[in-house]
Amino acid sequence: MRLPAKLIFSALGIALVLGAVFFTLQKTPAAEFILMNDLPPPEEPAVFVPSVTLGKVRVPVAIADEGPEITRGLSGTLSLPKNEGMFFIFEKPDRYRFWMPDMHFPIDIIWIEEEKPGTAGSGSARVVGIAAEVSNEFDPVNPKFYLPPTPVRYVLEVNAGFAARNGIAPGTFVKIELSQG
Repeated sequence: MRLPAKLIFSALGIALVLGAVFFTLQKTPAAEFILMNDLPPPEEPAVFVPSVTLGKVRVPVAIADEGPEITRGLSGTLSLPKNEGMFFIFEKPDRYRFWMPDMHFPIDIIWIEEEKPGTAGSGSARVVGIAAEVSNEFDPVNPKFYLPPTPVRYVLEVNAGFAARNGIAPGTFVKIELSQG
C-alpha cells in the first residue's frame, strides 16, 4: 500500500516546522518566557489617610464633620485600632458636650483649639484639655457629659490611656492633615 506523495510531503513539512520551532526554543533564554503570573503586580498608588499629629505622634483618623456622623461618633463601634482615632470637626469653636451612649470601650477625649488664621497645617493648633479614661458605662437616666475647658473646633477620640502613654497634655502642638498636598 503506497501513500500518496501529497500526504508524505505534508507530513515532512509539518515535521520540519516542528523541528525548527523546537530548535529555536532551545536557543532562546528561559528568561524571555515569563508567565503573566510571574510578573510583579503593578505598583499601587499610595492611599492618603487623614491624620492628626499630636507632638510627634501621628494618629490616622476617621472624620466626623457632618450632623449624623458627629452625633453617632464612635457609638456602636465595637473597637478602635490601637493608635487610631475619630476626629470631629465643627463649623465654629464652642464648648461641645460629649456623652457615651452605646459605647463598647473606654476612650480619651482630646480637646483641640482652632488653628490660628493664616497658619493652617503649621502646627498652630494645640491641645487645650483631655478627658482621660472616659468610661463606656452609660446611665440613660443620669447621663454624664464631657465638655472642653474652653471653646474648641476639634475633638479627637482615641482609646483610653492613649494620651498618657504618648505624653499628650494641654499645650501639645497639633498638626491636622485632612487632605493630600
